Amino acid sequence: MSHYQKVATVLVRFAGILAFVLGILGFLYGAMLRGQGAQLTPDQEERIASSFWYVILGLALFVASRPLGRFLGRGLE
Repeated sequence: MSHYQKVATVLVRFAGILAFVLGILGFLYGAMLRGQGAQLTPDQEERIASSFWYVILGLALFVASRPLGRFLGRGLE
């Protein structure tokens, strides 16, 4: 792997970790609201449900970071 491919891999992994952490924070936010017994609005329920997709996206980016990094960094030498 070239230097550019390694940098692209690190950046894709960072984006995956960031998406995963944001998804987990969304779940924690929902758990905190439900723990307080607050009535959730439909917007809040959708936001909590979309946290699932952030977790999936983060995991997918992290797992596929090496092939994506090779693809994004090819031909930059």
